Amino acid sequence: MKSSIKKVLTTGILAGALLIGGCGKMNPTSTVVNINDGKDTISLGYANFVARYNQASMETMFASYISKGYWQNTVSDDSDKTLEDSTKETVMESMEEQYLCKQHADEYGVTVSDEDKTLITEAADKFMNSNEAEGIEQIGANKEYVEEMLTYMTYKYRVQKAVEDEAVVEVTDDESIQSKISYVFLANTKTDEETGEEVPIEDLELTDLINSAEDISSATDMEEAAESAGQTVRTYTFTAADEEYKDSTVPEKVILEAKELNDGQISDVIETDEGYYVVRLDAANDEDSTKEKKESLEKERKNEIYEDTLKEWKKGIKWDVVKSMWKLVKFDSMFTAKTSEDAEDATDSEEVTESTEQTDDAEEEDTEEVKDGDSEEASDEEITEDKDKDEKDDASDDSKKDKKSKKDKKSADKNKKKTTDNN
Repeated sequence: MKSSIKKVLTTGILAGALLIGGCGKMNPTSTVVNINDGKDTISLGYANFVARYNQASMETMFASYISKGYWQNTVSDDSDKTLEDSTKETVMESMEEQYLCKQHADEYGVTVSDEDKTLITEAADKFMNSNEAEGIEQIGANKEYVEEMLTYMTYKYRVQKAVEDEAVVEVTDDESIQSKISYVFLANTKTDEETGEEVPIEDLELTDLINSAEDISSATDMEEAAESAGQTVRTYTFTAADEEYKDSTVPEKVILEAKELNDGQISDVIETDEGYYVVRLDAANDEDSTKEKKESLEKERKNEIYEDTLKEWKKGIKWDVVKSMWKLVKFDSMFTAKTSEDAEDATDSEEVTESTEQTDDAEEEDTEEVKDGDSEEASDEEITEDKDKDEKDDASDDSKKDKKSKKDKKSADKNKKKTTDNN
């Protein structure tokens, strides 16, 4: 088995951290989780460190969205749950997941080697040495906690990968074949210079617009004709076998028209409520998009098998949180990152560990990228895994025009989920 621990911990994240507000006293040796009626435990000190590390990672990464008092905001207008509560819930769930993966590691031949342990120790030393004493105290860190967190993270990643590698899934052609189109959209509205509102295009201007659409439709070179008309050619992919496209960013009417074309053929002008479309079917079966879609669906289904396996494991243990202890963990002080003049000094701290190899399959070297969706302790951490490419369908130029600007709080909430998923 080949494994990597790569960029597991970004040691510079808290370097130069500042204390803002106070931090409560707690007994780090107290038990915050009783496992199987006390046969095993999680200490309050360790759980506090994991939670505060996650908090610090978010605050340094998304500083423009997070300000004092952020963690006391509620997750929604109709909820009493605060963002601190929500983050702590996710942290606790992740600690349980990591514990279970370590407990079941032998079933999948997963180990943490002596070489891994050496790298983990080096990473912990770097973390402790790269951060100021105030930041270390504020986050509740010590070398043992950092080593414990990295060890759990390593087991979690490797066991999840082993479960997913064993999983047998099927993806049909109907699910995966992607068609690719290029299209030009000519809006039948314009922005009023005085009011800033969208108003209909009328009279000669509308006639000119329709004529431009017809010129593009009749052209042999769609890109050249669009450029001459001052328009932009955009691309889009969709699942060929689908019968409806009501949630598509391109109107369903346009996609259905495109499906009737031959590869390379350009449509007549298609009128919609918003304006006029001209579409070209680039490929009824686009090989690259189809391959990516199939891989994405396979990955998604393998992950579902892992999640189902995890649910079964959870049934086999008693994980009892001591609520009175967990309440002592509070995000009552905030963290700041290194100042700009310190950035150069922090460069060597950005990657804690070089890739550790146990070489059986060297060709797999680049297959273990960070997954956006696992441990929440460290937003800058990476225990490698393939990046999901499933967003191809939504990443077309057209999708960009549909995006709405978000309020700062909502953006931070989204980033929070992403951060906790990444860890």
